[in-house]
Parts: sequence; structure tokens; C-alpha cells
Amino acid sequence: MAPLLALIAFAPLRAQDPALKDAFQQGRDLWAKNGDRAGATAKLEQVVAALAPQAKTLDAEWRHRLCQTYNLLAVLDDRSPATRARSQERLQALLDLDPGYELDRDLSTTRLLNAYSQMRAAHFGLVRFTLTPQGGDLSVDGVDRPASGEAWLPLGTRQVAYRRPGYSKQEQALTVGTKPASATFTLERVSSTLRIFTSPSGAQVLLDGKPAGTTTGTLAALDKGVADKAGVPPTQVSAGLVLDGVGPGKHTLEIQAPCFYSKKIEVPARFGDAKQDFDLEAFVLKSSAGTLKVDSPAPGAELFLDGDRKGPLPMALPICSGPHDLEVRFPAGAWSRHLEVKDSEQIALIAKPLPRLAYLGLDPSTDFSGRDRMAQALAKLGERLTGLAFVAPKPAELPEVAMGRLKDMNGAELFLSVKPMGDGAGAPVALVVSTLDGASETLVARPFDDDPIGDLVARLNARPPLEEPGCGLTLLDVEGQPGPFVLSVDAAAKTAGVQPLRALTAVNGSPCATVAEFRAKLAQAKGNLSVSQGAVNATLSVKAEPLEIPLNSDRYSYPALLAALRLRLLGAKGDEAGLVRLNLALALMHFRRYDQALEQLKAATLSGDRGVCQGTLAYDEGLCYRALGPQYQDQATKAFQAAAQYPAATLLGPDGPLVAPLARQALDDLHP
Repeated sequence: MAPLLALIAFAPLRAQDPALKDAFQQGRDLWAKNGDRAGATAKLEQVVAALAPQAKTLDAEWRHRLCQTYNLLAVLDDRSPATRARSQERLQALLDLDPGYELDRDLSTTRLLNAYSQMRAAHFGLVRFTLTPQGGDLSVDGVDRPASGEAWLPLGTRQVAYRRPGYSKQEQALTVGTKPASATFTLERVSSTLRIFTSPSGAQVLLDGKPAGTTTGTLAALDKGVADKAGVPPTQVSAGLVLDGVGPGKHTLEIQAPCFYSKKIEVPARFGDAKQDFDLEAFVLKSSAGTLKVDSPAPGAELFLDGDRKGPLPMALPICSGPHDLEVRFPAGAWSRHLEVKDSEQIALIAKPLPRLAYLGLDPSTDFSGRDRMAQALAKLGERLTGLAFVAPKPAELPEVAMGRLKDMNGAELFLSVKPMGDGAGAPVALVVSTLDGASETLVARPFDDDPIGDLVARLNARPPLEEPGCGLTLLDVEGQPGPFVLSVDAAAKTAGVQPLRALTAVNGSPCATVAEFRAKLAQAKGNLSVSQGAVNATLSVKAEPLEIPLNSDRYSYPALLAALRLRLLGAKGDEAGLVRLNLALALMHFRRYDQALEQLKAATLSGDRGVCQGTLAYDEGLCYRALGPQYQDQATKAFQAAAQYPAATLLGPDGPLVAPLARQALDDLHP
């Protein structure tokens, strides 16, 4: 493809398109001024190649330009005997485009003029129209054409219609022959019209609450005064949209456009009663939009807004006021949010992937008591999940087929299948939740319970925290003490003046008798917490302290925990990554996958030396080696010895059991 054609062939054509106009003018000049027929033909062929594929949608100016190009090419071809036959093809293409076009008599030879007249007369006849009022739309056999005073139409019987907004439509059958014919159309006024201009273009117009059309294009030169009166540049005002059939009485107009405030006006009854054409002042809408910033710690995230791909994160973009559906897609997991954006609102979101739970559906060949009731409950499961993205089953797809499809396309992290557990009325069913690598658990459900999937929903939605607020104190309830007993302190608490092995007597100026009361006050603290040990007062900084997830709890779905932790690890760094790996190891230990748990523990690091810290990691490492068998006794010994070196390390949380004595007991058990 020639360089010029590559630029213009697939772009929307505009009246001011300079490249195509230049190609046409260069073709004329190469012939008229230089006598270069070959060069002129090449340039004009480029114009045809760009315009001919769009011939049916060209506006009047470009249609005429294409007709001129065919005319010039026919003249050039007619100059040489070798190409003369091709001139007939040019004339036929011209007739197919516009049989009303008249050849340029200053350029065309008598031979061409006569050939063109004969070709046109063989297939078309001249019809002269009288149109009252003028300015309407003419159609022939259902195809719109310019409403001029005369037209060349295909021979035969033609269905011709003339219409204009605000007037009744007229149709008539017209016989087109070799002799000129005439047709008269006189329309009767029946209603008013309103011509609407909007800024911006592309606004939807509602008349009395019903859609009446959408403004398009830009303002015509003749209507420049509309823009001047509105104080808006003409390029920012639409072309006029004519609303037809505006009957008597008052009317309501409403203009709507995305990212703009709507505008509504009342049209007085005199407009509808007058049966006239009215041009209204331009509707200038006020912008209404906010800003949206989305980021994610997980790699490979892509943003989709209302189903349209916007690109990879992080991203900041303007967003129209109103409702939007936001989705972030990851290589694994999913995240979505419904937004109601207000004008000038600034929204910043962090998207973290959630595990996708794919319900595999019920096998149609398997029947059990209460099947329909269980199916109805499971169909609404997605509406009840808060921490998982729900993937509904495809209709009529077998569960095993769905499983294979989703695994192949990486379409979910969790799978839910339903299996009957017995025969007869009231027999339970098994709800099996499993991960991609087969870590699974089974919940027993009874279809005729009030909420047969209530326990499943509760477990799937429950998430044990990985952190809790702390202030560097390890506390214990000791009988006879006036308040929580300080077992140990970190460096910051020691610097603040808190002394270990003494009880707290007050927190934030109020008495505090137990660790539970202290935790309640700590949870409400905003940045700092003041504590007292008798006459000694100290101010402590509140910070997040790591926790371990519990094992074998009936509150949680451990496959869901495993999937969520794997996703959270994506993009995690530093202590967060270490904490996630620790808890991921615990979830794997729940499923007795000690080798995989060790991989996570060995890759994890925690910077602290108290509470859940590096000593906790070492102790859990020893548990995994011990569970793998006697052949790993040496590795278990080293891990427990390392754990024993952390006197302030704990399990579960800052107030959990101390690691060091547990590690020493484990060593005694290994070496009795």
C-alpha cells in the first residue's frame, strides 16, 4: 500500500482532510501542467482506493470529489488507445455512484460525452420534482437521496417518498422511462419542530421523558450564531438535531450526557401550538466528574471500568459522576467494586486479589432428597460471600467438565462440589471445598434445615486476623495483682519507662483489672496509649503486632484461608511477606503438608524478637521436621535450639504461650 493510502484509507473522512485533497490536486496538476498522464493516473487511483470502499457513506462534498476523480481518470484513459476501453469502466463507476453527475465539458471529449449520455439513457430516466416546502428528505425505493429539482432514476416503477419534519409524509409510485417525467409533492403542516444544539455533542435528548434522539457532529457554518450567543466555540457545539411531531401544549425537554449534569427545561405551549419550526438556544451542560486512582500490591493487575479495559495498574484517570462497576483482573484471583461517584470526588483504592470460588453445580444424573431446595440455596451463595469472588456454574455443564475447564483456564482458586451422603428422606449431603492442588474439607449439610448452607457461608466469610494492635507489652492475668502483669517489654516500652514483672494499675487514666480490659482499651487507642504502674506513668506507641492463625478451628474454611494467603503473598514485602509465609505454612500444616510448610518457613523472616517473631518461625520449623519422621531429627533439634534462644517469642500472638520453654520441652522429648 502506498504511504499516502496507508494514512487516509481507514480514517474517517472530513471535509478538511488535507492529505486526500492534496492527492486529488496533485493528480490534476501532474496532467494539466506537466502532461504526466502516468503520474496523474497513479495519484488519482490513490484517491479512488481511499474513497470507493466508503462510497455509500460519503457526504455530498466527498461524493462529488469521487465523481470528479472518475471523470478525470476516464479522460486520461481515453487519451491512449491502450487504455481507452478502461474509460468505459470509469464512466460506469461514475453512473453507479451518481447518475445525476454531469461530465466536465471543458475536459471531456465529445466521444466521452456521447458515450456517457448513451450509457445513462440505457438504464436511467430523468425526473423533475416540484417539492413544497423545500428542504425535506426524498427517498427512492427506501433509499434517501438529495432532494433536488431533478434526478436520474433507474428505469421502471419507483416508490418515491417526500417528507419533512413537522409535515405529513407523501408517497407515490412513479414510472421512470426514457422520456423526462415529473412529480409533485405538496406536504401539509401538522406539528411544530424543535432544533436542538448541545455542548458537548453526543448528548441524549428526551422529549416528555421519552428518548427523542442524540446530537451528533459539529455546528454548521450557517449556524455559527448559535455558538456566539451561548459563548461557546463552534467546534464545541453539536449540529442541530430536529425533534419532529411536537404537538400542541407544553412539553419538557431533558438533555443528558455522560460526565455532565443533566439539564431540563419547560417548552411553553406556544411552541407546540404554532406548528412552526423553532431553533432553541444551545444547551451548554456543566461537567460533572471525579478522579479515580487504583493501585495494587499484587503484580500483573489490569483495570477494567464498566467492562472496558483501561490498562495495567497503578493508574489514575478521570471518572464520570454516577454509577460504575470497577474490576481489577489478576493472573490469579479477582477484585471488584461498585462505585457511586460524586462530582469532584477523589477516590483512591488499593485492589488486592480475592480467591475465586467456583461452584461446580449439581450433576443432573444424581438425585437426593431435598435436591431442589439445596440447588436454590446454592444459587444465591454468591450474594452472601464477602471475602470471595463467586464463579457461577454454566447451565447444563457437568461438574467434572467444569472442573477441567476452570483448571485449564486458571479460572478459580477454590472449588465447591456437592455429593449426596446417603439415601432416603432427610439424608445429608457433603459440601466439599477444595483448592487447585487438592487441599479439601467437607461440611455436612441437611437440605431441609432452615439455612442448609449457613455454616458453609459463615466459614467462608470468616477470616482470622494476621495482626492486632499492640504496644510492646507481654501481659498475663496473675491472681492477687491489681492489674495485668507485665511479663516482658520491648525496647521502646522499656525506654518509655514500663518495668517488667510489675502490674499495670491504670490505662488512659482509668483502672484496668484484666488483660481483656487492657485489650479493649488498646483496640480503641488512636496512635498512643498511656499506662501507669503505681506512680510511674508512660506513653506507648500503638502499632500492629503479628498473629498466627489457629489450627483445627471449626470457625474457618482452611482451603479458603490457604487460597487467600497465597494471593496475599503476591506483592507482599518485608515483615508482611514473612508474616504471610508463616501463616501460609500453618495452613499447610493443617493439611499435614509439612514439606510445603517448611518451604514457606525457610523463606520467611520477621524483624522482631518478641511475640510472634523469628523464634516462632524456628519453633514451627522444628514441628514440621519432627512430623516428617526420625530421619529429620537433627534438623528438628537445630530448629528447636534456635527457637529456645528467643525468650520473649510467643505462639499465636503477643499474649500466647512462650516459645522458649516449649522448645526446650521438645528437645527433651527428642533426646530423652
